[in-house]
Amino acid sequence: MDSLMRERWGSGKDAVQAIKDVALSQRKYAVVPNKGGTYRLFQCDSASTGCEWYVRLARYRDKMGLRDWHVAGCKLEHQNSLGIAKPSRSQLVASSVIRGALSADPATSAKTLVAQLRHQSNISASQHVMYRTKDTRTTEMFSEDPTKIQLLPSLLSEFQRLNPSTLTDFQCDERGRFRRALVVLDPKWFSDGPGLFGVDAAHMKHRKYNGVQIVLVGRDGNLRNKIAAVALVPLEDNDNYTWFFGHIMRHGFSLESSPVFSDRNVGLVSAADNLKIFIMFCIRHIIETFFSSRPDMSVPVLLLLDDFSGHWTQPVRDYATATNDIMLKVPPGYTSVFQPADVCWMKPFKDQIHAQWIGFLREQIEEWRVGEPVKMKVPERENVADWIHTAWDHLSIETIRGGYPITHTAVGDENESAFFVVGELARLSLLDTTLGEIDSDIEFDK
Repeated sequence: MDSLMRERWGSGKDAVQAIKDVALSQRKYAVVPNKGGTYRLFQCDSASTGCEWYVRLARYRDKMGLRDWHVAGCKLEHQNSLGIAKPSRSQLVASSVIRGALSADPATSAKTLVAQLRHQSNISASQHVMYRTKDTRTTEMFSEDPTKIQLLPSLLSEFQRLNPSTLTDFQCDERGRFRRALVVLDPKWFSDGPGLFGVDAAHMKHRKYNGVQIVLVGRDGNLRNKIAAVALVPLEDNDNYTWFFGHIMRHGFSLESSPVFSDRNVGLVSAADNLKIFIMFCIRHIIETFFSSRPDMSVPVLLLLDDFSGHWTQPVRDYATATNDIMLKVPPGYTSVFQPADVCWMKPFKDQIHAQWIGFLREQIEEWRVGEPVKMKVPERENVADWIHTAWDHLSIETIRGGYPITHTAVGDENESAFFVVGELARLSLLDTTLGEIDSDIEFDK
């Protein structure tokens, strides 16, 4: 007690941490039921059961200003205490037991660390807090020197020197910080393959880098997928995709004629359009696959498409013209006419799948118990297949049939009744047969 009374702390945070460490050393937990600008009162969390343990911190103001924090009074004996220690992450990080275990084996699991702490110190901790403790401690142990990024340009240069058929690039921003880097492999490795490529991007999950990794994958002569190029960029935008594809094409990859499968990222689509890259998600692939080899090419084909910009790039338009295909956009408000499935049964179908997905998550949450780590499972293929099957079963025949009135499918008495009413109103001259100005096509679907 005397040594504690002599302690001084320059900040309230340090003082609070010190008192909590005192409580932890007694395998108890201290709470702060009362505090102000110049004082803190700590009590045992079992004060309500009669434990009189307390520590009062204070600091006084004099002509020189505020003084250091110190212990103004305390009683360090626990009586009738039912409380147990609840170590914080910072306390666990400072624990010699945890530090020693992770220094010996950084791969030690949180569950093992909890058991080891209980065995050696008789202190219990939750696995959730221990996970965070392990992450913090391993970060301290293996923290990277920020100057190491400066070695990357020389590393890439050496890689290219040892592999002359490859291409590398490294760029910094105006402040000299890392911006983006790229490695492109030898295009000859893919010359005997089918000439198919795929590009994908994913956000990095590293705690010190939140950029994007872009990967171009191709198939070699053995029909095995191989990485053709990889880059780290700050964002998925036109500039970074143009930089990525530009290096690849200048290095010898013929992406103008080799199909490149991709998603519909706006930056990717615009960059591919500017560089004349043959991307395969778009309508051009559909035209080439299904309509370019029809028996009578003199008979035009009408394609009704939505307003997605990837469908309407100039290369797609030119290809459609060359294959005698007429492309028209679905007018605003006419989705129910030209794409009836989207209106009639696609939404309830997707709603059913969404409801089952939510139920899948709720079941896992309901099975969770306090004190256990939260582990959410991803659905397996069997789950998804079952959701789709169930969703289809919930769609009635009437709902499906209602999606195809434009095909002259029999629609039943409801429309016949409507036609009868309209006919009778017209016969009685009660129907205005002059159609005025329509402000918007969108009114059609209202």
